[in-house]
Amino acid sequence: MLRSLVFLHARRIAHLDIITVNILADYFRLDNDAEALETDVRERRNQGDIEHTFALIDFDASMQLPINES
Repeated sequence: MLRSLVFLHARRIAHLDIITVNILADYFRLDNDAEALETDVRERRNQGDIEHTFALIDFDASMQLPINES
């Protein structure tokens, strides 16, 4: 998640709508067991497989800030 924010902020993009329903993971479980899913994702991270695990959805809520604005 932090890597996503660093990526956006480095390009002066403010997401403005970071909530759990706007976060995607490229991993799922057919049994919809949220705890098991969290465990699986943690295991993938521990194995170094974090490159494409998460993404943020943008429903036109983000904006790119001008260079002179903080």
